Amino acid sequence: MIQDYKDIDGYWGVLFCYDYDERDDDVMEALLYTFGLSSRAVQKSMKILAEPNTGMTVTQPKLKMSLVFLSHTTSRSQWIDTIAHELNHVQAEICDYYDIRPGSEEASYLQGYLARKATPIIGKICPICGLSK
Repeated sequence: MIQDYKDIDGYWGVLFCYDYDERDDDVMEALLYTFGLSSRAVQKSMKILAEPNTGMTVTQPKLKMSLVFLSHTTSRSQWIDTIAHELNHVQAEICDYYDIRPGSEEASYLQGYLARKATPIIGKICPICGLSK
């Protein structure tokens, strides 16, 4: 599994986890438990992430940090759909923590900023775009 940490100007951290398989189950489980998921939620998450075209975001507000897991995708459009979906969850958690009104201009700028931070990751791992490692 490849892990790529992005700092959001000292206000938040995002750990992207991708290119994983069943050999990484122990690491993934440990990360999920660290973020406070119950055993049942961890097992459900692992089952979901074993499927293609899935992702998951888990946030721990006390750490001001989010984990973003991205599974393998079957098309370029599915890849963009998944990363955009997960970044929206991160944006919502940051807005909630800092009391930023959803749908506001500030929230929209944050969404764009998160996309810029994720762009190098997208370039590294999009298997369909031919830009994977």
